[in-house]
Amino acid sequence: MSRSPCRERARSRCVGRSSRERLSLLPLLVPYSASRSARVTHVLMLLVIVAIAGGCSDTGGRQGVSGTAYLDGQPLDGAVIDFRAAAGHSGSSAGVGVVDGKFSIAAEDGLVPGEYEVSIQAFRETGRTVNDYQRGPVREKMLVQLKEAGALRSTIAADGDNSFRYDVTSVEGGQKL
Repeated sequence: MSRSPCRERARSRCVGRSSRERLSLLPLLVPYSASRSARVTHVLMLLVIVAIAGGCSDTGGRQGVSGTAYLDGQPLDGAVIDFRAAAGHSGSSAGVGVVDGKFSIAAEDGLVPGEYEVSIQAFRETGRTVNDYQRGPVREKMLVQLKEAGALRSTIAADGDNSFRYDVTSVEGGQKL
């Protein structure tokens, strides 16, 4: 014969309790031995904590930003795109890598609405292998100089599509890394 959940607990905790009270979630949060006012206070504190934790996902007005980036008509890969508040504008800054021509910055890490200067750092392999003192032999890369350097600007909207396409063109030369 199996015992009821009430008998499994200390007898003093179950006396005078209805089956509904025994099966509620409240006993999981606060033991029956606590007074009614202590249980109510405990539950209210838990609700306040849950409400505050639920508000932690607020982005503070920041907007997600995404888009594509092309160099000489080809999708960029292994590049970096940075957004900095334009001169005379207040705002945040953010940067992210470009993979297969695509980039995305989540709203939590995004930008507040306003005008931004956009910089792209693209890299090309030179075809040579060099010895990196930490990683050993690696393919040498060169920073690509862009015609549009310093000329890219974007406006982040508070309520709109913040998806951009950047087409940049390389110039001869570059800086070996």
